[in-house]
This record gives sequence, structure tokens and C-alpha cells, in this order.
Amino acid sequence: LFMECPTLQVLGDGEIRIPGFELDLRLRTRGTVPVIRDIVAAVSDALFEVEVTGPITDPKARLIALPGMSKSHTTRVSAPPAEADK
Repeated sequence: LFMECPTLQVLGDGEIRIPGFELDLRLRTRGTVPVIRDIVAAVSDALFEVEVTGPITDPKARLIALPGMSKSHTTRVSAPPAEADK
């Protein structure tokens, strides 16, 4: 999952299960200013990510503090797609 606006990127991984459109996602944010983005990403990735679960019609979001310490989800969020892949 990759979403972008002029000031923010949202990267994530997870799944949507059909039938029922049940969400199980992990999201991380990035700023879009190149040098600052990398510094903030290193800190924010270690501090938090957002977990989104439940039906797509009534999703529940919660902040996961220190995601590297969590045993409930072992996948990592990858880098944004290359410009050619958008």
C-alpha cells in the first residue's frame, strides 16, 4: 500500500480478506522533504506504526508503540515504489 500527497506519504502492508472485506494492515508515515524525510523516518519507524483492523465499513485504528518489540506482526513495511512503478 502506498499513498502520497504533497507533504506526506503513507506506506503499509497487510491484507484485505474477501468475503467480508476484513482489514489487517500496518501503516507508517513519511514526510516528503528528502533529507528530513529520512531522518524522521528512522526515528518514527522505531517509535510507532498504525494498525488498522476490522471490516472496511467500520475499521479500527490503533497506535502500536515500539513496533520492533511487537510479536504480533513480523512483517516490515517496505520502501515506496519507484517513480516508474507509480
